[in-house]
Formats: sequence, structure tokens, C-alpha cells
Amino acid sequence: MARPRIGDFLRQSVHLCDQDIDEILEEQILSSRRFGEIAISWGLCGAEDVWHAWFNQLAGDLPWIDLQKFGIDSQAINAIPPTVALQFRFIPVRLLGNDVVVAIGLDADDPPADKIAELINRPVRFVYADPARVDSAIATHYGRKNDPARFASPAERAAAEELRLFDLANPDLREGDASFEDDCCAVDCAGDFRVSA
Repeated sequence: MARPRIGDFLRQSVHLCDQDIDEILEEQILSSRRFGEIAISWGLCGAEDVWHAWFNQLAGDLPWIDLQKFGIDSQAINAIPPTVALQFRFIPVRLLGNDVVVAIGLDADDPPADKIAELINRPVRFVYADPARVDSAIATHYGRKNDPARFASPAERAAAEELRLFDLANPDLREGDASFEDDCCAVDCAGDFRVSA
């Protein structure tokens, strides 16, 4: 079964009609712009509507993103404890309200979504990314902050020490990687999941 399209979710949430969707699809073919970008530029919905549609779309099969192009939202990083990100080997990439999207490596087992959602106390969706990029992002965004002495429990100290050692063993993964900029907006979320005609 095909994954629901972003237009299907927007049809439900902002009441796009079939004609709106058809016209957006035609414009998408002509302009190579993203479905969400077109809908926003035509005033049919807001950026937050596109973000929520994309978030709901992620409930199906896990899509793949290129972290180098997609970027990482600093608010998402700040919302997730380093020990949780290290324990489950993921990097948060987007946060809107209480919803968070996290990237896991393509080599990861099925993530325990319920357990992670309980630990971070917020709804979570997953996307796949290159495992080396996920590890690099974890080292870049969490590695230098994780002095094991900062954490109270033995498990937190062990996780922080593991991340610190990874950071030390992989200095090339954390220095000068310009791919992790924090200037992403909600419209970018729709970009990798283009609705095709």
C-alpha cells in the first residue's frame, strides 16, 4: 500500500478540495517546487499545517532523509536529553510544539517508539538517515556537553562516557561539518516527500 500523500493530510486538516490539490500538483510539475511550498505560497495553508501533515505522514513507512541537506533544528536538540539520544542512537531533527522527529541510522533495528515517547514525554516519529551522519550529529550536538560527572545515575554516567569516548575516537566527525545548520523551517520538512502526479 502506498504511503499517504502530504496533500491527503492537508485535505483533512485545512480542507483542501480536489481542485486545489490538482492545481498544486500541476504547478509542482511545472515548477519543481514542493507541494507544501506551493500550498503555503498560495495561501491555502500555513507552514505549521505542512509540518503537521508531514509529521502525520511519518506514521507509516519510515522515509529516508539526507541529514546533510535536511539540517537539524537546535530546539529539537535542546528538547531531548543526551542520554536518551545516545541510548537509542538517534538525533532529533525537528520540533514543533510537543511533536519531535528523530533520525535513526538505516542499520538500526525498529525503534521502540512507545518507550522513547514515554522517556521524552512527547509524541515521536522516526526517519532513516545515514548511520555515519547520525553518529556524527550525535557527537557534534551532544558529545562535548557530556561530561560523565554531570549525570546522577550510573546508567547516565555510562552513556555519557560512551558518547565522550566516541567523540574522542572520531574527531573528524565533529569538527567543521557545515552540514548541520540550524536554519531550517517547517516548509523544508515537506521537501523530501514530494507528492507526485
